[in-house]
Amino acid sequence: MQGYRFGLFSLDLEKQELLAGDRPVSLARKNFEVLRELVQAGGRAVSRDELVRAVWPDTTVEEATLRQNIYTLRTLLREIDAGREYVETVPRGVYRIAVRVERLDSSNGSAALAAAPKTRQNRWGLPALLGVAALSLAGWTVERSRMPPAVQAQASELARQGWVILDERNSPTFPAAMALFDEALRMNPRLATAHAGKAALYALESNERAAETEAARVEELDPSVANPEAVRGFLRMMYHWDWTGAEPLFARTRSMACYEPLCRQWNSLYLALTGQTEESVRVAAEAVELIPGRLAPRAQYAQILYWSGQTDAAIRECRMVLAAGGVWTHARYHLWKALLAKGDRRGAAETILLALEPEGYRLPEGDDMTQLREHSDAWGTTEFWKMLLAARESLGTSAYFLAEIAMAGGDPEVAVQQLEKCRQARNFFLPFAKRDPLFAPLHGNPRYEAVMKAVGL
Repeated sequence: MQGYRFGLFSLDLEKQELLAGDRPVSLARKNFEVLRELVQAGGRAVSRDELVRAVWPDTTVEEATLRQNIYTLRTLLREIDAGREYVETVPRGVYRIAVRVERLDSSNGSAALAAAPKTRQNRWGLPALLGVAALSLAGWTVERSRMPPAVQAQASELARQGWVILDERNSPTFPAAMALFDEALRMNPRLATAHAGKAALYALESNERAAETEAARVEELDPSVANPEAVRGFLRMMYHWDWTGAEPLFARTRSMACYEPLCRQWNSLYLALTGQTEESVRVAAEAVELIPGRLAPRAQYAQILYWSGQTDAAIRECRMVLAAGGVWTHARYHLWKALLAKGDRRGAAETILLALEPEGYRLPEGDDMTQLREHSDAWGTTEFWKMLLAARESLGTSAYFLAEIAMAGGDPEVAVQQLEKCRQARNFFLPFAKRDPLFAPLHGNPRYEAVMKAVGL
């Protein structure tokens, strides 16, 4: 056999085949070719341009295509050899195999050792001490050897399930996701994907201290990934309105690996809110490409498209999310506004009532919301929006949502009043009012501009 051995795997160049032990692993041709280039480099860092020239010599490919290819490889290898990272992302778009590589040659029975990966430098560029690196690697090897592969695989699967639940963005299910992450860590305390999931969950719940603790743990276990920086950037952006502080954090995420699309989601949100519209659409699309089956990235992509004025595309993405069952991803809240922007006022009214429907089950019979749903002939009229505003205000609805309804009903004065309440309460969604086309008629209003200035936008 002419090929290479690395970790649990072997790469047979004659048969163009990847093996896990003696078992063939199904791999797309381009995935195999990218892996071949990395393995043949024997631990040397390979640039993005080198990989593109070798694997797509006669084709122009988007950067996201290679990123997706690398992500697929990293995920596949990690899932088979649970918890072990095989592909390392180095800053500035460079990749390398993170384990020792042996060259195999069955013709003479030899197995020559290829160049081992160089000692990694941390992201500040300070040289790592060889003795400390060797000691850390030895400790990791010992710890892994005590853990049966089946246990590692089970822990990784639990963490994956936690991320899937988190993808729904349904806060009542967050405890279930947390329980899965905790159980995964009970089985494998060094599982970085589970710590990353807890960091993201805590960030969404505005528990900054806990989010930072988990982010630091991820950074300790796997310095090459972007999750910790994305979590910190999200906290600076959404809870402190510190756009200057968030910028370098998100800038670093763009050249690093990430366990989940969430890194690019939050990066695209930052770019959109700071007015970098074209780039925000591109990065949001990359988040969708990473794991096309995940719904939260697609829902946010729809939101960014709507903000950028691409209304038809936003509607299409929202409907795709809803058709796939993503009713908790805020897709309906983006859809009703996109429909309104397109001039479909009745469709917008019907969609917003569907978004609010789960709450209706807890309301008494004959309440204002029930009456709105029953009087479909009024849907989308000015009277409808006024009735909806009154009904939601009596239920103690978020001031930001009330501001949206007021704008839909053509009442900018009430909308500004609600946005001012948002500023006083430091409402999580208030920065969105800067980019949402629904609030465009308020641009230039002194009170609105004062609110946006307080947000830092």
